[in-house]
Amino acid sequence: MSAKKKVRKKGYKDLALYALILLILMGVLLAINRGFSKEVFQIQSRVEKVKNTQIGEKNTYQTIGWIQAEGTTIDIPIIWNKNEPSYPVQDEGFAWMEVEEPVFHNRLTIYAHNILNLSDQPRMHAEEFSRFEDLMSYVYYDFAKEHKYIQLTLNGKEYVYKIFSAGFLPATKSMFFPTEDDYTEEEMKKHIQVLKDYSLYDYEIDENEKDSIVSLITCTRFYGTSEEIEFYVTGRLVREKEKYTDYKVRKSNLYSEIEKKVKGDDNNEKA
Repeated sequence: MSAKKKVRKKGYKDLALYALILLILMGVLLAINRGFSKEVFQIQSRVEKVKNTQIGEKNTYQTIGWIQAEGTTIDIPIIWNKNEPSYPVQDEGFAWMEVEEPVFHNRLTIYAHNILNLSDQPRMHAEEFSRFEDLMSYVYYDFAKEHKYIQLTLNGKEYVYKIFSAGFLPATKSMFFPTEDDYTEEEMKKHIQVLKDYSLYDYEIDENEKDSIVSLITCTRFYGTSEEIEFYVTGRLVREKEKYTDYKVRKSNLYSEIEKKVKGDDNNEKA
C-alpha cells in the first residue's frame, strides 16, 4: 500500500472517531437539557378544600385560600380577618394574610406560627407539624436544592411560584418594608434585592421588578430568644408559558454561618 493511501485511510478513521465523539457529546448535552426542561412540579388543585374549610368563628374569619410548599408538611388553609390582624392561636393548621382586600396582589406575604420547631437543628416533616414549622426544612441545603416550588390557591385560581430566596431576616429590615398591598416597580426592585441579600442560597433563575412574588414567613429561635429574626421563603410567580422545570441552587456566602449548626442530627430537637 502506498504512503498516500495509508495517510488517506488514517484520515478517514480520525474523521470517523471525531464524528463519534461529537455524537456522544451531543447526546449527553441533549440528555442534560431534557433533564432540566422536563416538568418537575404538578398542580394539585385546592379550590374545593378552600370551599369546605372554616377556621375559627365564621363571622370573624374567612378562609380565602390555600398554601402548599413542595416537599413539606405545609398544605394548609389561609384565613383572613377583616376587622383586625388577630388570629386564633388555639386553632391549628392555618396561615393568614394581612391585607386590606383578600385578592391577588403583586406582593403577598403569608404568615403562620412555628411553635414546635425552634432549635438550631430543626426537625423535618414531623407528624405533629400543622403550621409553618416545616418551613425550617429550607435551612438544609440538600432539601432546598430539591424543592423549589410554592403553590398558592386564591379566589378559585391556582398560582405557582419558583423559589428564589430563603433565609433569616432581621425584624429591623422587615418592619420597614412598604405596607401597601401592591408594590410599585421601584419598591419591588428594592424588596427583591433585600430578600436576595439575606438568602442562604443563590438560585439560578431571573426575577425582576415586574414579577409578582409570595413570601412565607414564620418566627424562629435559631439564633436564640434574644434575637428578633424571622425565617422566610420567597418565590416569584411562574411567567406566562414558562414551564415548571428544574434549576440549580448553590450555597450563598451566608450559608457558611449556619452550616456548622445544621450539620448535627436533623432529629436533635432541643427541649
